[in-house]
Amino acid sequence: MIELPTYCEDYPYFWKEPLNFFSNFSFVFSLFFISRKMKIATAPIIIKVMVFFLIIFTIGSFSFHFHRSQFTHYLDAIPILIFMLLAFSSICFVKRNIFCTLVLSLIFLSANVLLVSNRSIPISAYQFTLASLMVLIITNKSLVDPKNGYLAALSFFFALIFREIDLIVCHDLKTGTHFLWHLLNGLTTYFIILYSNSCILIKKDRHFSDI
Repeated sequence: MIELPTYCEDYPYFWKEPLNFFSNFSFVFSLFFISRKMKIATAPIIIKVMVFFLIIFTIGSFSFHFHRSQFTHYLDAIPILIFMLLAFSSICFVKRNIFCTLVLSLIFLSANVLLVSNRSIPISAYQFTLASLMVLIITNKSLVDPKNGYLAALSFFFALIFREIDLIVCHDLKTGTHFLWHLLNGLTTYFIILYSNSCILIKKDRHFSDI
């Protein structure tokens, strides 16, 4: 059983985290603008699956910040991990064959599971994910326009700062800053799906040009 995370916003009522709850609407807006920017119905299958897990972890995060429990925590955390894995794989695949992508994705997944389960390691799973994505985005820039990738990494970077300082600023800011983690990650999911889609399309174009 995983220990539930604690947040600064923690009112002595049944509904303990209203601001953290409502800030999840950033993911709803992300889904809306993704649907306006691209045709999800005709998108590559991995992008459809990413959108699916974005919907699932949005529901999970709403649920967890409405009523904290082991079940709602898993409904939030597991789809996020799968979403990050899919993003990593799609970005990794553009310059690598499927075997190399699978091996690197397995390493990425294993490292995330280790970091989540072992709090004594002085780096979080999210910090590792940010570093991994930045390496891939930089190495891909000769093939894929990095703008959306950089914007995703930038918003994730600032989101991570607000996640880390939530309990630190709690004495002076009773709401904490976890809600800003949600708001900025709405941008992160938007830009990372657009960038992942570009990577998959570039890979397809390179494949057909080699035939």
